[in-house]
Amino acid sequence: MAVLAKADPTGALTAAWNPNTLPAGLRRLADHQRDDVRTGVAAHRDVAAASVWQLVDDQSSTVRLALATNGACTPQALEHLLTDRDPRVVNAAIANPATPMHAARTAATTRDRRAAVALARRSNLPLRDQLSVLETEFVAAHCALARNPDADPDVLEQLAKDHRAKGGDRKRIWKAVVSNPAAPLHVLVGIIEESPGNRVAQEALAHPRIPTDVLYAHARSRCGTCQAG
Repeated sequence: MAVLAKADPTGALTAAWNPNTLPAGLRRLADHQRDDVRTGVAAHRDVAAASVWQLVDDQSSTVRLALATNGACTPQALEHLLTDRDPRVVNAAIANPATPMHAARTAATTRDRRAAVALARRSNLPLRDQLSVLETEFVAAHCALARNPDADPDVLEQLAKDHRAKGGDRKRIWKAVVSNPAAPLHVLVGIIEESPGNRVAQEALAHPRIPTDVLYAHARSRCGTCQAG
């Protein structure tokens, strides 16, 4: 306790990171001299619009990054952060579901691989944007989309069957699809059939959507292969 008191003698740091601190209290801390206090305000679930606009051009990129990832940030401020000088802040704002979709889309299409990955991670990503990610050459973006629980089933199927991806890249995409709790059964079965005995196939078999009869059929086919050998 003595160490904490020494690190935070005024209690400002504790208040900034306390989820129960009221907006009025946060507003008083938004111009605090310490970066970690302002970061706590920027990340707070109850940050008010007045505090947001105090922090949106903060000198610390850590503060702006906390604001860009905060779902309570105002849409207008998030649009402003899409033009930030730090690409980490921009990509966080692209991925934030509170950022207006049209603005995130524009920012992502004019940037690089990291921006495409950020867009692919967005919750409730519209189908047109899922397809635009699918059309990119970025395997990392494909993997991010494959892990997105809101990805369209047809998009997940296209990712699993993407013949542009070769070798290790294809396995990375399969692994990402398999990790998605919303992956359709027929897509999982397709991955199992295309890579029997592969580690990714074993992970697919452990997916909660795989029914007992598929497990039984796979076990029988494996036994038959072993006996034939």
